[in-house]
Amino acid sequence: MKRLFTLLFTLCIAAVASAQMEQAIIIDQSTFRAIKSGSLSGVNIDPIGLDSSRRPCARIKMKVNRMTREEIDGLQIKIRTNNECIKCKSADYDNGLIIEMTAKSESRFYLHHDKFGESNEVTLNLEADKEYYIEASLNQQFSVNILSNVENADVYIDNTFFGKTNKDGILTCEGLLAGEHSLKLVYSGVDYNQNIVVSSANIYFIQNVDIKSTSSQYLIIKTTPSNALVEINGEVVENSQNGASKILKPGVFTYTVTANNYHPKSGVGTMRGEKIVIPVELDPAFGYIAIDADSEYNGAQVYVNNSLRGTLPLDKNIIQLSGDCSVRIVKSLYKTFEKNIKITDGNTEIIEAKLTPNFSEVTLKAENGAEIWVDNSYKNDGTWSGRLEIGNHIVECRKTSYVTAKHNLTISSTAPTTHYYEALKPICGTLNITSSPIGATIKIDGVVVGETPLIKNDVLVGSRKVEISMNGYKDYSENVEVVEGKEKEVKPTLNLRGSSSTTYSSNTPYSTTKRHWQPFNGESNIFQVGTGVNFGWGSHYNTLLSVPIDLRLGTIYNLFNFIATAKFNQNNIKESSDKDEKDLVRLHQWAVGGTLRTNIIRDINVDDYSLFVDLGAYYNFNTTVKGSGNYESSIVEVFNKNTTSIYGAVGLGGYIELSLYFQYNLNPVTNLGNSYENNDNYISDLKESNFNVGIALRLYFNSGLFSK
Repeated sequence: MKRLFTLLFTLCIAAVASAQMEQAIIIDQSTFRAIKSGSLSGVNIDPIGLDSSRRPCARIKMKVNRMTREEIDGLQIKIRTNNECIKCKSADYDNGLIIEMTAKSESRFYLHHDKFGESNEVTLNLEADKEYYIEASLNQQFSVNILSNVENADVYIDNTFFGKTNKDGILTCEGLLAGEHSLKLVYSGVDYNQNIVVSSANIYFIQNVDIKSTSSQYLIIKTTPSNALVEINGEVVENSQNGASKILKPGVFTYTVTANNYHPKSGVGTMRGEKIVIPVELDPAFGYIAIDADSEYNGAQVYVNNSLRGTLPLDKNIIQLSGDCSVRIVKSLYKTFEKNIKITDGNTEIIEAKLTPNFSEVTLKAENGAEIWVDNSYKNDGTWSGRLEIGNHIVECRKTSYVTAKHNLTISSTAPTTHYYEALKPICGTLNITSSPIGATIKIDGVVVGETPLIKNDVLVGSRKVEISMNGYKDYSENVEVVEGKEKEVKPTLNLRGSSSTTYSSNTPYSTTKRHWQPFNGESNIFQVGTGVNFGWGSHYNTLLSVPIDLRLGTIYNLFNFIATAKFNQNNIKESSDKDEKDLVRLHQWAVGGTLRTNIIRDINVDDYSLFVDLGAYYNFNTTVKGSGNYESSIVEVFNKNTTSIYGAVGLGGYIELSLYFQYNLNPVTNLGNSYENNDNYISDLKESNFNVGIALRLYFNSGLFSK
């Protein structure tokens, strides 16, 4: 029905348009010219006849554009002058008309067609027996209808936009000349093309579209590098390793891909209802710099345009933007290497680096035991050989208890040199050493210096070990701090061998001579970390296993020490002695606490051991409970979540110690009595111990934070 309506509508428009046309046929006099038809110019091989009055005639070959062969057959010539037409018929070739008429210098005529009317009148100069060419055109305009199966399709004829199809898929295009035209219909970015011939018989044309090609679909842009910025139709789209994707309607789309240090790329495409994957590999806007250098230059710093880019040897080539750049290689003891290079896209510039030495092989000699420092950097004791950069340096000779000597050293060439430095000046103090009785041998730092009494003025400053010995007497030793310009007294009273006591001078520390079962007087500070294990037994057939970690502070074997403890407890609670061991409850707890230790007796036949008594307290927390046997899924809620305990111990030890301990729980688990049943098994008398006794073993590690 729709097609029938369209056909009728088109025929009506064509009839109206035809009625309104005037002078639809135009003869173009500007195209008139004589043509060469035979051996003589203007003479046709086929002779031109004479008119009825025996006058010579001329022949006109007229090309009629936009007319069919049948329409040309309907043309008639109308002559205004005294000419006679002897022939007017359509040509056997192309769309032409052959006219032969009396040759006159002024021949006026026009064409007539019963359907299209009359043409314009022309005046031609015709010579006898000559052939001429001229063009004519049917300029009648037609209205045509374009029919499609979609609405809003764009219609172009001869690349001129005429409009969009309506809801019925129809668009009427007016003002088209007869003849061949190009028709283009655009819908959802897809072009549909065909050639059409417009005439009074051809006033409607059908151009349908492929509906499948009008659906939206994915466009995927896969980029190299994968972190490039992707824009589709001017909108930035998220990119990933798998590409940037966007759903597009059919039609033309544009894309642009950019990335730092790469040349951007753009493109245009058309969506036609199918997924499109476009790989885009950007061309690098950078090149590479490779450094070829001997291992001697390893560690040298490489700068490109004054920016540090690595050290030799390079683990990979340096990436650099294309263009001019400067490369510098800097290494201590060598002159800076510099080179200007040009980087091109994707290419590698190889630099052969050869650095010029800027040092001298130097040997420095000082007295034995003296430290040699160059530019505040330690080199060696006594003698050092090595490289020093050309220029000024400061050499120091240092030695404990001696005056440091500074020397300016100038290196002016690469030739090897040797430099000697004088002995250092000692820094001394005075020791006034006597003893009771006198006449004892004196050693300072293991060297015999005389007998008591003695004033020695040239003792090097610092800590010195003074030893005094005499036949029949116990040896005495003391560490003495010697100070520059000051006198220090050392005056012990020596004890006969076999005596148990020794008299000390007022500035003499506690002797290292071993004594047994003596009350404690004093010892050095400690900071120790220890660990061990406690295992004990308690009431109600309970056992307790603990793994403590101790932090021990104080003065070793002094009257008091403090021990901070963190430990893990496992308390096994059995119902009664005649039950299977599977019928028990395990309490897992963490505990923290502290212990105050009192050392009663020290040095029990072994250095650094004492008899001690501990008293402390713990806070037990984070209780977890697991039952077994009849208690496997039982009454964990009755156990206290947090408990407190007091602790006491007596033991023997130092770095390794063994002790007997007792522990009393201030708030143990409540006695369950006979109140719980589980799986029809009767449970009674389950509770935690009020107290626990056992043994503890510890091992302590000296941290070394405090000197002994």
